[in-house]
Amino acid sequence: MNLFNEIKADYEAELAKTLTEEEREVVLEQLHARSAPKVLALARHNGGIYNKAAQFVASLQGGAGDKGVPKAYVQALAVLTDGAPFKSFTVMETVCVCVCVSVHTQKHTLTLTLTHTYLGYPLS
Repeated sequence: MNLFNEIKADYEAELAKTLTEEEREVVLEQLHARSAPKVLALARHNGGIYNKAAQFVASLQGGAGDKGVPKAYVQALAVLTDGAPFKSFTVMETVCVCVCVSVHTQKHTLTLTLTHTYLGYPLS
């Protein structure tokens, strides 16, 4: 949440200084350019769902255009579509086994098992 507040404060402070629409567009481009790498670093550091969220944002380039997600974010986060951090099979095997076992049991067990596996808790 600190990064969100930092970026938000940066946008607010810089946009408060702008006078014209042209200045605003230039300032927004600068803000996007310096904030997007921070968001990428956050996704890389936290991994997991952060990488998935970043991949989703990067995939929006086709339909959203500049009125949706700014290009700086799409371009910065696009590296995670092909370059997400590697996880060894031994790490992923636990998730795969849990999914296979849980699919044959009750639906809510799947969510519980995946949650416990993702958080690193031992399986019961």
